[in-house]
Amino acid sequence: MLCLTRGYVALWLAAMLAPVLCQDECRVRDGKPGDVGSPGRDGLLGQKGQKGEPAPGVNLDMNKGVKGDSGDQGFPGPLGVKGFMGFVGPQGAPGPQGPPGPSGVVSDGSGQPQSAFSVQRTKTDKPPNGIPVTFDEAMVDIKGDIDIRTGYFTCKVDGVYYFVFHSMSKGNLCLALRSDAFDADEKLGFCDFNKRGSHQVNSGGVVLRLAQGQRVWVEPFKVESNLANHMTDSPGRSFVFNGFLIFPSE
Repeated sequence: MLCLTRGYVALWLAAMLAPVLCQDECRVRDGKPGDVGSPGRDGLLGQKGQKGEPAPGVNLDMNKGVKGDSGDQGFPGPLGVKGFMGFVGPQGAPGPQGPPGPSGVVSDGSGQPQSAFSVQRTKTDKPPNGIPVTFDEAMVDIKGDIDIRTGYFTCKVDGVYYFVFHSMSKGNLCLALRSDAFDADEKLGFCDFNKRGSHQVNSGGVVLRLAQGQRVWVEPFKVESNLANHMTDSPGRSFVFNGFLIFPSE
């Protein structure tokens, strides 16, 4: 029992003294690096961090967020219900007086404009050729459309008119209906060649479509075989000129 214990002690001392005695003479070579170990398993999830501070200028209401740019204009909506009529406002001050209106149109009460005239010449002198026949009496002139001093009828209502004349003569007589509605040299001529020298009537008529401002008149004219016009020189109704509106233009 004692011998075994001493043997253990001697062996322990030899193991403790060996490194000290071999520090200079018993050094061995360094070993090689070991192989790389297998990857370890993932660690457990960490705890949730605290809520951060809001960024500068950002709405604190996180459900609304930052305001975006304006979108494109949408289509017009349906027409709404008509509102109630407002109250009548106070009467304003009278405005300035307007310019005079156009001349009125004589009507028969049904809205139909009227125009009619009948004039006569009782003068005994013979009117010259190529000049409108003038008159000295207006038996009818509803609108004042004819000027007896010049012999011109001037249209005031656009429409269709009828004109007719009658003239007494004791010799050859040529009369023409003229109008601004015709071409410059156009005329409707009516001639009565009276070789017996008795009283005869020369008549002529026409239907014309006229516009406002256009004129109609009667004038004597001559032809090469008839150098003289012989309107009657006896007093009375030697020449009558009539005209009236049939219907206005639409």
